[in-house]
Amino acid sequence: MVPNLALAKGSKVQCERGVYRLERKISEGGMGIIWQAIDVRGGRVVVVKEPHVENGDERIIVERLLLESEVLKSVNDESSKLTSDEKHRLIREHVARYVDRSIDGPEPLLVLEFIDGPTMSDAIRDRRFSQTVAMTYIASLLKVVDVLHSQGIIHRDISPTNIILNPARGIVLIDFGTSQAHGIARKPRYGKVIFKKGFSSPELLQGRSDERSDIFSVGATMFNALTGRNPGDFMSDSQVMTTTVNQVDSTIPRALSEIIETAMSPDPNQRFQSAAAMSTIIEKSIGVTGLFPHIVFGGTVIELRSGFTDIGREHTCDRSCKELGFTRPVHVRIVDPKKFVEKHHARIWVETDGRCLLEDLNSVNRTAIKSKTGELKTLKPFEKAELRDKDIVALAYTPKRGGYVTFQFSQK
Repeated sequence: MVPNLALAKGSKVQCERGVYRLERKISEGGMGIIWQAIDVRGGRVVVVKEPHVENGDERIIVERLLLESEVLKSVNDESSKLTSDEKHRLIREHVARYVDRSIDGPEPLLVLEFIDGPTMSDAIRDRRFSQTVAMTYIASLLKVVDVLHSQGIIHRDISPTNIILNPARGIVLIDFGTSQAHGIARKPRYGKVIFKKGFSSPELLQGRSDERSDIFSVGATMFNALTGRNPGDFMSDSQVMTTTVNQVDSTIPRALSEIIETAMSPDPNQRFQSAAAMSTIIEKSIGVTGLFPHIVFGGTVIELRSGFTDIGREHTCDRSCKELGFTRPVHVRIVDPKKFVEKHHARIWVETDGRCLLEDLNSVNRTAIKSKTGELKTLKPFEKAELRDKDIVALAYTPKRGGYVTFQFSQK
């Protein structure tokens, strides 16, 4: 057994790439201690995971931490060069980033990026999600799970407690300590996967798992996000649903209830056979349920599915963009040779309660909102204002000319 050298606040830990000073405990539980720490060279905030337990088999905790370090270093090392590949972008955006580790000493440590925001579990506990917000998160989760599966990685512990909601990135999947990864040399020797009542698939009780086990967990997470209830409260001891989502909450569209029922089938062969297949069915259901808020440029409908959507002039980001704090291209690109629209002009935020907010990104030519009743509001730089159904947004607005570029916002 690896000896436990429990660290203390103020301790400095030497890792492969740097030194980190422990500032405070974020949590302490079954998988060890998670610290908020400071990189002593750059001053940025990171997370340090320490495999410390007071009761239980520490070999299991150490093995899981070492496995997580191998998986994340392989799939999302922050030092790897950022590419334009869509799969790489999804992983970079929605999976916790590996920073550093120490595996040669008496107690291994894992250093990860610090991700601001509550877990999905905490957010649901504080305020039940709207259907719009719940499905926005599930759509993102399915996309990243599909990419992970294509790279031979099965998470095996997807649940709201392992999803952080970050204002800029939306969902971020964490805790790969019980994952199964093809091509990763390290294989756990001790213990079993963590089994969570309500979220783990029935086959995990028999020690079996494959990609469809993650599908079950995504379905359970969707259940929780839509109803605010733990699906385990409506299951038998063998993880079989005894109540449909419609019976728990009659306001949930039948189409979504059926998707959850399929994803959470006790028989893996009766589930969606891939995350992509589940995504496709949800896409078809959107037209029926009208879940996602969207904006309309002419005849083009652009759904707002991430934590925020940036709108600006078509361009290639350069150093000037980074100096202004913009680290990625805008989502909605407007062709404007006259350059009245800024490169990064405005941002639409999707809040966890379902509201959408419009923010002006310090544009020279301003941003305005005109409601369906005719009321006009011009935003100050970095001011946020709530968008309401059928509002018209005007970019590069002046009282004399009106809006140079306009589009309509729809909540439903």
